Amino acid sequence: MEKIYKYKHGTCNFVYKESYDTVENAAKEQGGTFVEVKVDTVRIHFNKVKKENLDGTQESSAKAEGPTAKETRKVSGAKV
Repeated sequence: MEKIYKYKHGTCNFVYKESYDTVENAAKEQGGTFVEVKVDTVRIHFNKVKKENLDGTQESSAKAEGPTAKETRKVSGAKV
């Protein structure tokens, strides 16, 4: 039996938020607790589709072009 996997390659901006008990711990990055992650401006550069057998070997690979830079700017809200 085989599975089809689609890999999306791209970039994004993110904000990773943690809380600390003291300023010293925050400066040393010790004992922080995860609060949230906000992801913004996701850009897909290209996709790859792979067919793999259950034993993990690849049979074939296909690569699809992503959106043009102009299309990406329209989606992310940046000025053209």
